[in-house]
Amino acid sequence: MAATSAETLNASMKKALKRAAYRARVKRRSIAGLMSAALAIPGLGIPAIVSAQSSPAPAEVRFQWATYRDYQNNGVDGRQDRIDVDSPMFWARTPIGDSTEIEVSGMIDSVSGASPHYLDTLSGASGTGIEDRRSAGDFKVTHYFERFSLGAGYAGSIEDDYRSHSGLLEAKTWTSDMNTTFAASYAFDSDQIACTNNELIDETRRTGRYLVGVTQVVSPVAIVQSNLTYDNADGYMSDPYKILDNRPRSRDSFAWLTRYNRFIESLNGSLHTDYRLAHDSFGITSHTMEVAFYKPIGEKWMVRPRVRYYSQHQANFFSTTFPPENVGESFYSTDGRLGSFGGVTVGMKVERDLGEGFSVNVTGDYLEQRPGWVLGGNGSAGVRRFYAPFFSVGIAKRF
Repeated sequence: MAATSAETLNASMKKALKRAAYRARVKRRSIAGLMSAALAIPGLGIPAIVSAQSSPAPAEVRFQWATYRDYQNNGVDGRQDRIDVDSPMFWARTPIGDSTEIEVSGMIDSVSGASPHYLDTLSGASGTGIEDRRSAGDFKVTHYFERFSLGAGYAGSIEDDYRSHSGLLEAKTWTSDMNTTFAASYAFDSDQIACTNNELIDETRRTGRYLVGVTQVVSPVAIVQSNLTYDNADGYMSDPYKILDNRPRSRDSFAWLTRYNRFIESLNGSLHTDYRLAHDSFGITSHTMEVAFYKPIGEKWMVRPRVRYYSQHQANFFSTTFPPENVGESFYSTDGRLGSFGGVTVGMKVERDLGEGFSVNVTGDYLEQRPGWVLGGNGSAGVRRFYAPFFSVGIAKRF
């Protein structure tokens, strides 16, 4: 009996210590509050005021509803409505024991309207309109060891004319002081592509995605992340709804992304800066720059204004002439998304801490694209202006 009682006491003490350690972690994170979230590197959850993540985060659930509308100048009677999207979504994360966490998310997009005008022709979908629903979901499991973590995930998406399945393998390791994290991942996409306007189209596409990156805490109030990615896609790349669209059946893409987040004491806020350079075998080179500022107001509020600039130079086979001189003999597309243009997005997010782990947020963004806004100022003639407001509202609960 004594041995049994001792074993029971030791087990109880171990459980109590684990619960105390967990409560201490939660308390430390709650002290940081909204500022800790603001300093985090997206996708890694690494606050600059702490250290590299080396254990599961507390449980959290989010529900979000988003609506998206886009418009386009059709060159005749001004702005014209194109696509409407309404999307409820959820995301949840929970630790399993002391060293494993699970993330799961799901969403349903209701899409209606007509696809955009492109130069001198409408797409096939523009002539008939669009009524579609997309259901998508994913989950990820991450197990943490003393000096590294391993993760695996799956994502799926279903539409009337599109099916996608994706798998993910991810590894991270960190230094003994937990100030530096190295990451590597591999993802594989398998897509099935059809066309509601043409039953003869039944195509596939396979894509491998590779990432290596490093996240470094450079001071108690600053953190930097840099990632290199390479995507290799083979299969059907053309748009089945674009007339005479004929693109290469393979595409290699390279991208370099660097983020720098810093808490500015004099402003009592966190500055986020991102830059992304990308190039692919279609000949498209793009630049993306974004600046956001997370500012707490009092003890309960957080505001986050942001501005984003995007610029891309056109694909090698993009054309402003329709129809092509030699139909089917060479790669060809009048899809304006492959042209040269620039875009500016401005937005604001407001978040309110309700206490007991609850918070609500409202986000609004507005995007405008013009060919004259490309770096250098020489955009593709004939690509029409594009406008898109985005609005979302959400609620979150941390446990």
